[in-house]
Amino acid sequence: SVDILIIDDDPSALALASFILEQAGFRVFRAENRSRVLEQLHHTSFAFILLDIALPDISGFDLYHEIRRYSDA
Repeated sequence: SVDILIIDDDPSALALASFILEQAGFRVFRAENRSRVLEQLHHTSFAFILLDIALPDISGFDLYHEIRRYSDA
């Protein structure tokens, strides 16, 4: 199965996106903040990442760049 990480601090959006993708056969992982994202990246390699740009602890744009640096390491 294909692993997808959804990053969103809105529980309703997270639940809806997870439900839709799981029904389509994807294995979905969830993260609501930067520290959870980094924890997930440490354990799993994702085919796709859906990223909210308005997170409480970091800009989605900044987190995107951090994810890219983490992935390139």
